[in-house]
Amino acid sequence: AALSRAAYFMEHENIPKALSELDQIKGYPRSLLADWERAAKERLVAEQSLTALRSAAAVRHLQL
Repeated sequence: AALSRAAYFMEHENIPKALSELDQIKGYPRSLLADWERAAKERLVAEQSLTALRSAAAVRHLQL
């Protein structure tokens, strides 16, 4: 059930909720998801960085 919810959230581009669902999976099944989880976390960091850069660029543009 948690994996289905995680997939749903990923399809709807809600990475934080997808990762939250994965936290409910324990043991061997969790180890099988390690690469996917790492990639999802990296994507989340990249998206957050892009948002910060866009915000900084918008502020800079307003200052000109």
